[in-house]
Amino acid sequence: MRVAHITPAFHPNTGGIETLLSLLLPELRKSGGVDASVMVGAPNIWTEAFTHIGVEEHDELDIRVARFGRFSDTAIDSVATHLRVAAAVRELMERWVPAIVHIHGPSRLAYPAYRTARSLGIPQVLHIHGSVKGNFSPAFIRMCQEVETVIVPSQYVADSLYSDAGRKTAVHVCFNAVKTPVSPAQIRPGLHSASPRLIAAGRLEANKGHDIAIHSVRRLVDSRLPVTLTIFGEGPERQSLEELAVSLKIRDHVMFNDPISHDEFLAGLETYDFVLVPSRGFEGFGLVAAEAASRAVICIASDTGGLREVVIHGVTGLLVPENDTDAIVKGDIGLVSE
Repeated sequence: MRVAHITPAFHPNTGGIETLLSLLLPELRKSGGVDASVMVGAPNIWTEAFTHIGVEEHDELDIRVARFGRFSDTAIDSVATHLRVAAAVRELMERWVPAIVHIHGPSRLAYPAYRTARSLGIPQVLHIHGSVKGNFSPAFIRMCQEVETVIVPSQYVADSLYSDAGRKTAVHVCFNAVKTPVSPAQIRPGLHSASPRLIAAGRLEANKGHDIAIHSVRRLVDSRLPVTLTIFGEGPERQSLEELAVSLKIRDHVMFNDPISHDEFLAGLETYDFVLVPSRGFEGFGLVAAEAASRAVICIASDTGGLREVVIHGVTGLLVPENDTDAIVKGDIGLVSE
């Protein structure tokens, strides 16, 4: 059986959808004999422009991948461009002949893939990875209402589909998976180094709250705690976050790194004392928080969205109010005493 996955991003990007696909597709092939093909709607979404016109197909990681580039030298959202994208999606769908079309959230390919699959009589699965609050297109909201099978990573996202997208039928909650450690992680009762090492990872954009993490470092340094924060990620906020660290006079305490492979990230996770996930707004799940728990590393996360279902407060980590630096540095973990 062949499943066509429609996604805004894929390897080598390192976000939640990309990580999920990197775990899911090989396992489905091994255990269920399911072959996958992938249509990718964007290039490396934070660092590259569209470098080719039309669709480029390659075998990547033993998977057939079609990457969509530019379809016009003018406005990307022109009617002609949308028609060309839709025609390219149909051509691939008719050639690949998938048994199921699995659409991963909104992208410029999502609605054309949905309409094409419907016209060809192919069942669709819509996988919503985050809240549908916000400015989504009427076409995407209509998909949320109409697609028979919808999968979400948390009850928070399910509730958003009911309340914000007006879905009337059932939604299936399927928590995201994490990779099993090679050896069991050892529970550690607290700090295991004289100079606490904090880590944060994720897209460098406002809703991930990396600025809150940097402000927390300033507070910890003021308390004479020789703390360091390592950030892995790329995105539009990189320059402003670096400037923030400079303005707070803690640039030597904050290390910015480009994303690394998922295996490299997991292998190094246990060398840190705490994982910070200070997201704000519509966090659908919080994969980094789940990965911290799998490695027995304490996670300090915002009490928002799907993170409430991932972090067990007082057991695998600490939930703190959004944007609350005080709660991070003076919480139950004991970094700073009152």
